[in-house]
Amino acid sequence: MTYAIQRLEDDLYQIALPLPGLPAPWAGPHNLYLLTGDAPALLGAGHPAQQQALADALASVGLRHGDIARVIALDWGPVQLGGAEAFPWADLLAFSPDLQEPADYAAWTRRLRDDLQRRADQLRDLPTFGAAMRWETWQEHLDAWLPPTLPQRLDLLPITDAQTVAAGQRTLRALHTPGPDHGHLALHDPGRALFAHRVLADTSIHRADLLDASQLLLTLEHLAALDAPLGLPAVGLPEPDLRWTLRRINRHLGNLLSNLPNVLRGNPTVPDLLRADLGYIPQEPVRFLHVARNLDAALAELIRTGVVFRHGDGLAATYTTDAAEERMMPA
Repeated sequence: MTYAIQRLEDDLYQIALPLPGLPAPWAGPHNLYLLTGDAPALLGAGHPAQQQALADALASVGLRHGDIARVIALDWGPVQLGGAEAFPWADLLAFSPDLQEPADYAAWTRRLRDDLQRRADQLRDLPTFGAAMRWETWQEHLDAWLPPTLPQRLDLLPITDAQTVAAGQRTLRALHTPGPDHGHLALHDPGRALFAHRVLADTSIHRADLLDASQLLLTLEHLAALDAPLGLPAVGLPEPDLRWTLRRINRHLGNLLSNLPNVLRGNPTVPDLLRADLGYIPQEPVRFLHVARNLDAALAELIRTGVVFRHGDGLAATYTTDAAEERMMPA
């Protein structure tokens, strides 16, 4: 497995690690960040399948796994916490609102896996869409994304909102930034950078990470007010104009929520909306389910505000609205 490493500042490296053989968005490359100094720190432990590539990347700057004194996870997913057992001597920090979750990592990943499998089963049962999917690789991909080598329990030092944490030579302020994913954190280095993780994403709904739309809107407003010229994302290159990028993402999400009611003619399902938007049915279940989760989150916000109504359950549910203007509805 390959890696890419880029020195951003004297003490700061971006390490991009792919997961070959998996479909997007699981394939990566996912960014970890290395902060060097007397006690080097990693932002993210990497996936279990990425540990050799991560070791090679560390070796390229004269470090080993054993030199890492602290690992700070920016969400609870397998790329951030899955490789934690490769650093048993290091402090492991993650957001934990109740000082427990996700310490029982086996239970947390089991819920994640069950949710993915439930959605896949719903998709398989939809005649038009289920028949178009490449199901022969689904189980293999799910097992590779959430393998049995994930930790069972995590010896966590819990982070709370606005707490300061040491990372390498820097002191960073941890910010709970809900909206993109479970346990999502950003780390603020005032006047220098914001490790914004999954808040920064391609503004296309097909790539953005969206778990809770209302929370993400609040997160975007909060982060845009910070003194941080450089944005460091989970995927992709650094953003040199962070405030402009955050405003663009905010505007895109606002436009999505404003325009969704206007495409709800004919009581569509989420798969119907995705097919109409893309113009085709993606064959890869992972890709389809990821985009469906994002659209579910946007629709959930419109349901919460009384703009959209849901009829039924799961991916077979249909959506209607009384808010769209007839002249704006598609023919």
